Amino acid sequence: MLGFACDVVHDGVEALAALKNTAYGFLITDCHMPNMTGYELARRVRADEQGGSRRLPILGIIASTVPEELKKCHDAGMDDCLIKPTRLATLRDRLNRWWLTENPTSQIETPARQQQASNEADDDRLDLDAMAQLWGSEATVKALLDAFVSSFRDDLVALRNLLDHGTVEHLREWHHRVVGAASVLHYAPLLDALETYRRDLQTKSSAQRRSDGLALIARCEQLLETIEAQGAAIV
Repeated sequence: MLGFACDVVHDGVEALAALKNTAYGFLITDCHMPNMTGYELARRVRADEQGGSRRLPILGIIASTVPEELKKCHDAGMDDCLIKPTRLATLRDRLNRWWLTENPTSQIETPARQQQASNEADDDRLDLDAMAQLWGSEATVKALLDAFVSSFRDDLVALRNLLDHGTVEHLREWHHRVVGAASVLHYAPLLDALETYRRDLQTKSSAQRRSDGLALIARCEQLLETIEAQGAAIV
């Protein structure tokens, strides 16, 4: 949609293999992947570049603006970060920045700058027109919303079980997975609710995690009803 040809692979191992066979202009990688994380992928790419004259621009994709995540991207050798959800306009701006600049300096953004960009990009309503443009038709958007609501309700059932029997790591894994799915909608209220629950998850007591988790479930169920209603309104 932005005019760039691209190859998509499943994880860091496949990405590293593809990089050995093709001279790409950019590498865009999720930071949390199975088999090989985006951080390890970036470190391997930088190690392979040692002694050469070419530096591949690497853009990491993360779901959180916490300074530790941004520092991990920088320390791994990434040049820039994109925070989920990322709009096409933001992606175009970042790609053009690296495309037009021969020797750019690192553009890892601070949480404040990322939050400002997020606030400018997000709205309290689903942008159905933009989704139709992205996904091809209103019928496709309706099907996507129906599938998302059904799947997310299953995720909330899973969360309820984790609140009783899961560990903090299980909750973090659940959060990362559902944020990735929710980012497709660019729906700020849902993403804000998920981010609020994630904050200080490690330091909360088990009772507080459960209480906050139940509040999150109630909030998400309310938002899912809103999403469902907007989907039902599509003729």
